[in-house]
Amino acid sequence: MQQDLLLLDTNVLSLTSRQIPPPGLRQWLLDVGLDRLAVCYPVIAEILRGAHLVRKVNERRSGELQTWIEEIRATDFAMLDMTWEVADIYGLLSSTRSLKHLWVPCPSAKHEGIGHDLMVAAVAIAHETPIITGNTKDFLKIHEVLELPGLFDPLKEIWLLPPERAIDLPAMNHGLTTAI
Repeated sequence: MQQDLLLLDTNVLSLTSRQIPPPGLRQWLLDVGLDRLAVCYPVIAEILRGAHLVRKVNERRSGELQTWIEEIRATDFAMLDMTWEVADIYGLLSSTRSLKHLWVPCPSAKHEGIGHDLMVAAVAIAHETPIITGNTKDFLKIHEVLELPGLFDPLKEIWLLPPERAIDLPAMNHGLTTAI
């Protein structure tokens, strides 16, 4: 594990881009420490894809998202590498029948989604980095196949899968919203 780094899932970053994010989330991320937070290629790719899709229907919102993406780049989050080990783990996860719902788009879904949870999980496993997400259901399913190094939901302030080594996290003050 890289000195207690925590891997941000797309949904946590996306929540911070809202005009009214969940109370306290932005401040909590700052309290954790930006030097302890990491992102990875699949998270950034999902965010960029969303911005490009929005551009087709709402130029103003697309511009806001592009500005927000530049702010993310400027924070200099650690970027976890896509390695051969990540590829091996992703190959296993994306060929596991019980996880098929994560590698085959759902035709009845409201939005065309290209889920990257399998890739995020592969990065987390390879780098032994716990995942910070509010979207825990799919990651818990992945954990049934390959053990995740930790899974924390900041909105519920709970470790659903505690890491091997204790990681201190601040409490979330649900009344604050500081810019990130």
